[in-house]
Parts: sequence; C-alpha cells; structure tokens
Amino acid sequence: LIRTILPPEEVAWLEDVPSDMPTTVLFRLRELLASLVNDLPRTASQPLEDRIWQLEGHFGTLKRILGSPIPPTYTRHTSRVLCIFLGLL
Repeated sequence: LIRTILPPEEVAWLEDVPSDMPTTVLFRLRELLASLVNDLPRTASQPLEDRIWQLEGHFGTLKRILGSPIPPTYTRHTSRVLCIFLGLL
C-alpha cells in the first residue's frame, strides 16, 4: 500500500526508519506541514497541526494499551466462555 501511494524516495526513507513507525510518520507529516506553512494561510495550517496533535495523542493511547498486560483472570474467564460456547455449538 505504501509503495502505491508514496514516491520511491519516501518509501526508501520509511524503510530505513527504526521500529517506531507511527512516531516517524508523524514526524514526517510535521516536516511536510512546516514546508507548506509559508504557502498556506494560518487559518488553513492551524487545523492541520491540530489534527496531527490529535493523531499523536491517539497513537500514545494505543501504545499504552498495547503495552499493558492482560490480567490472568480475564484470560481465564474468556477461555472458559469460549470453550462453553464452542461446546454448545
């Protein structure tokens, strides 16, 4: 998907980045927005910057969710419910 949307130099840049891809993409979005700021009026660039900040907040929330362990009680309960459900099919 990335290869079809982005130019080859952007694809090469993304493939050379470290493992934290979302942060790298946000960094690149900010770079592109900064290069366009001189051509855009402030009323157009500010909402874009706000959206990038919101996206960064969502990425942070997802990282915290992925980094938190699943409680053993929840895992046991889910496996038992699934076994009962599949047994009743």
